[in-house]
Amino acid sequence: MKTITQQDPLSSSFDSKEPVQMSPQKINLKLRPGLPHKFTVSFKRAEGYPVDLYYLMDLSYSMKDDLENVKDLGKDLFAALNKITKHAKIGFGAFVDKTVLPYTNTNKEKLEKPCDENDQFCQAAFGYRHVLNMTTSQDEFQRNVAGQFISGNLDSPEGSLDAMMQAAVCGVRTPPNRCLLATICKSMKLCR
Repeated sequence: MKTITQQDPLSSSFDSKEPVQMSPQKINLKLRPGLPHKFTVSFKRAEGYPVDLYYLMDLSYSMKDDLENVKDLGKDLFAALNKITKHAKIGFGAFVDKTVLPYTNTNKEKLEKPCDENDQFCQAAFGYRHVLNMTTSQDEFQRNVAGQFISGNLDSPEGSLDAMMQAAVCGVRTPPNRCLLATICKSMKLCR
């Protein structure tokens, strides 16, 4: 036996209050063990629903050229997000790799400056760093990304999964669609 106890109409757009995107909202079911029961659920994405995009970037040395491109990417990211919703926010985080052998050279001088001697702008390796909270400001995003420098490690990016896990739990708001965009230099390598 099925009783629908709440079935509000689906919302067509997002207007600062929580839209109804699934109907029915509440159903009481009386089931018997081993007997299936079917019911229909409708879903409609509300137009203009908030989107939070967290851009996570590998700052290992092989990403040097890519970092320069990302520094100019803010305008395009915001333009793309604004086509989807007026309620978009973007954040930024970075990672290199674990700062222990065999991932990173642990020689004191190489820990402080893991890049070639010719590279003036090189920062010490780190696992994960949250750089920018979710913001609606394109200028703030570009300013924070422009302040990033490349680093270095010894091998493939094992630290990417650690960074993704940490970024996933950083300050999030309700109710957004949350997206994590991770840029890495190589395919991930899993240690067994």
